[in-house]
Amino acid sequence: MADFDDKELVVKSFAPGFVDTHCHIDFLFERIRHSGSYSKFRNDTKDPFPLSYEGCVTIFCKPWTFSKVGRHQ
Repeated sequence: MADFDDKELVVKSFAPGFVDTHCHIDFLFERIRHSGSYSKFRNDTKDPFPLSYEGCVTIFCKPWTFSKVGRHQ
């Protein structure tokens, strides 16, 4: 594993930037009771996003609804 300073990742810009390729924003929003947009979440959050953070790939879903979708009876 590469040796890096995690604090540096927050304050220093890197190219290319970071993209979270598997995130569950819907779970996070539900946990913190956020009902606004992703942009509002980024602006309102107290934890800083790294300067090189470019975004995330997410699918908003409710896994418990899959039990009846696509099943043949």
